[in-house]
Amino acid sequence: MIVCNRCGASNNDGELLCLGCGHKLQSGRGGPFRDDGACRGPLEPMETPVPSLALRRFLLKGLEAWAYALALAGVGTYAALTGSWLLLLPAVGLMALLAWTRKV
Repeated sequence: MIVCNRCGASNNDGELLCLGCGHKLQSGRGGPFRDDGACRGPLEPMETPVPSLALRRFLLKGLEAWAYALALAGVGTYAALTGSWLLLLPAVGLMALLAWTRKV
């Protein structure tokens, strides 16, 4: 039985609205009382999961790879605007060396 919060009328478990006043009924599941009428007690605090160390490393490596790609894009844009493509060769070599040594 579900008891209406507004008028206190008893309603069947399957009812969505109170038969007495038409107020929306809330289910008793998870409420403060058990089926035998005893109090359930305070709720336990909810724990938020901590991201694993492997996930954090994976995300940081991805961020580092994007930083290298943006740096190369900047050098490529500069080379395209100035017409000096010789600057791009050492930049690509340096980024490749950094990515290889950092194992990105």
